[in-house]
Amino acid sequence: MKKLHIKKVLAMFLAVALVVPSSASNLTASAATTQESNDESAIPEGYTPIYDAADLYAIRNDLDGKYIMMADIDLSEATAPGGELDTGSGWDPIPRFAGTLDGNGHYIKGLTIYGDPKSYSVGLFGGIYSGDITKICNLGMIDVNINIVRASSSDDYGTAALVGDPYNTIIENCFVTGQISSNRGMVSGISGIDGYGTGNQFKNIYNLAKISYTSDAPSRDYTQGIDYSSYNKECTYNRGEINNGAGNSKNGSPIGYSSRHAYNYYLQGNSADDDQATPLTETQMKNSKFYTGFDFENTWFIDPYSNYPYPQLRSCPQKRINSIEVTKQPNKTVYQQGENFDFTGATLHLIYEDGLEQDVLLTKDMIGSYDMNKIGKQSIPISYCGLAETSLDITVKETAVDKVQLNKSQINLYKGKTETLSATITPSNASNKQITWSVVKGDCVTVDNNGTITANKKGTATVRAASANGKYADCVVTVQVPCILLQLTNTNIKFKKGETKSISDTIGYMMSPLDCTDSVTWKSSNDKVLQINDNKSMLGLAAGKVTVTGTTTSGTTAVANVTVQRDMSEFTVTGVSNKYYTGKAIKPKFTVSDGSTTLKENEDYNVTYESNTNVGTANIKITGIDPYVGTIEQSFQILPVAEEITPDDSSSGNGGSTITAPAKVKIRKLTAGKKK
Repeated sequence: MKKLHIKKVLAMFLAVALVVPSSASNLTASAATTQESNDESAIPEGYTPIYDAADLYAIRNDLDGKYIMMADIDLSEATAPGGELDTGSGWDPIPRFAGTLDGNGHYIKGLTIYGDPKSYSVGLFGGIYSGDITKICNLGMIDVNINIVRASSSDDYGTAALVGDPYNTIIENCFVTGQISSNRGMVSGISGIDGYGTGNQFKNIYNLAKISYTSDAPSRDYTQGIDYSSYNKECTYNRGEINNGAGNSKNGSPIGYSSRHAYNYYLQGNSADDDQATPLTETQMKNSKFYTGFDFENTWFIDPYSNYPYPQLRSCPQKRINSIEVTKQPNKTVYQQGENFDFTGATLHLIYEDGLEQDVLLTKDMIGSYDMNKIGKQSIPISYCGLAETSLDITVKETAVDKVQLNKSQINLYKGKTETLSATITPSNASNKQITWSVVKGDCVTVDNNGTITANKKGTATVRAASANGKYADCVVTVQVPCILLQLTNTNIKFKKGETKSISDTIGYMMSPLDCTDSVTWKSSNDKVLQINDNKSMLGLAAGKVTVTGTTTSGTTAVANVTVQRDMSEFTVTGVSNKYYTGKAIKPKFTVSDGSTTLKENEDYNVTYESNTNVGTANIKITGIDPYVGTIEQSFQILPVAEEITPDDSSSGNGGSTITAPAKVKIRKLTAGKKK
């Protein structure tokens, strides 16, 4: 480890001493771009744009800066032997970078390094030894061509496409294609020696480059698809072939060492097994469901129509599309407002950068936002995997109102009250559902914009709900005036059973206010005593007392007391018979009844007597108690009684013997009470 540290210091010293070749300031257009971003507003604040190879090479002039690529850069000719950037071993790695490079979805193509470079750490960047965090992201290194042949037998070399020896480095959303080989040290797709895992974090990266170790000489040699060693490695995969010429146990690792690792995968059979990654078959690598932990909503995608049907990065796609065109419109392009958009039948023509052309069906996930309630023509954006965009046009027509319907066609409303009508438009998806409310007949009500009717005075009016195209519905409103006071003329009424009397004549009533429109409903508290007929007359059915309640339409009430009377002369008196004189007032027991109904004394009638003590005719007077009226008069005889008589000897002539009365009463002499 101490030896490695010395080598790193030496590498840093050599990088400082390196003289930038004069040709770098005079690069020709051959080292320029295939895709360029000319929108200056897309450059984040504080970033320096990189448009060509000269800009890329100039990073070494400010190693702490922040850079963003605005174009693809082709280094194939510039870094090849004899090229403008060839320093005798191709590209001269940028040393000691401590800033940020955002590839912005662009490529660096054809990076070439060969022979025995002066730098111990070989790649786009050499050694990164800053104490600050260095970040490289959203970059594709394609067709990398690195072939290192070291004369030294040292094993402290690092060879990779991006960074030869990173330290405190974050690499995200990057990929590598091409071939990388070396006969010494560590050989990887993304980073080489990798600082033995010191603070490095790799996420969302993949390698397709062929990685080779070309020497059979014993050495500490490691070949890896991603990197030799890092602190954290997450969501990576390797499809590149890993070849090793020496026999170290870790040679041929598809992923490499990592202190912390998660969701790393590799193509089975292209390298040695790796217990820090999951092997996948060729078929499995084309299916997103096998990449547990990969974010296919925001970071990754699979384009099954491209020449690379494996996971690609949304921020830096490997197979880009030059053009996209709607070649067949959907079966339906004209809609009524509110209808659902139907994309059935639509097809797209895709042309990729590599020349591949595909005709594909339009699917839901390709369709952008649209508004089916917006009248007129509109363009619906179409995006394919976020790689290219186009649009298709549809026309949305207004849906006319066919019918207006109210929840009520007529209502009764009391003066001073309100009620809100609701209108229903047919069809429900009509374009203009605006309703205008108005009173088209009468002046007793008003109506507001919400359909709320206010009753102002007695009368009838017609309220109309109309659509913008003239369809309407009417509601007839009758304004009524509620009764506040129901005043009865007579509240105590009496009449006899069997009589029929007019309610208005007998009870009589008035309502206030005088313009009130209520009617009155009458009800007897006992229909068996008093019957109300047709709400107009009363018929007495039986003796009794009831209340008759008048209730107005609005609920005001008043009560009259009605007594149905019956004359006592209609009843039958039974049980009155002659009585013998007792010397006391005689009150015979009797019954007053009407069929099965028996009246009760002191409750239904009172009884008075005359001449009911002495022998002679006694009178009974039965007087009804309301509702019973009149009297019944009855009489009975008070008969004298016989006393036992013993004749005087001097007058009887029979020696004073006793005479027995025929009624078997011993009579001494006859007595009779005297009428008083």
